[in-house]
Amino acid sequence: MDIYRTVIGSIGPYALDFLETDVLITFYPQAPDGLKDYCLILTPADLAADIQIGDYLVLGEKRYFITAVGPVASENLRNLGHISLRFDGAITTPWAGSIHLAGGKPRAANVGETLAIEREA
Repeated sequence: MDIYRTVIGSIGPYALDFLETDVLITFYPQAPDGLKDYCLILTPADLAADIQIGDYLVLGEKRYFITAVGPVASENLRNLGHISLRFDGAITTPWAGSIHLAGGKPRAANVGETLAIEREA
């Protein structure tokens, strides 16, 4: 069951550089101009429930298990489209707006690709 589903509308010219440190950053189109170059810009969508450990993040065709969720990650995604996706499998997070994921890291992300959060029923 999807609790969130959107598409990547654009990708800042430096956004994929963060994959070298296992991170992707998302924002909705109203992101501050100085940040847009470093983000995946998402089409605004509704987050139906707060993100939980055990949910899955879907990026394109790949699913990643959510291992840790910062205390403001759901609120930031809901209001700003802003989360930091950390592909490190950590089970705790010092970053309030981060979601940590297991399953490797993506090689890339593409405009038009789905970004979703799924919860098993």
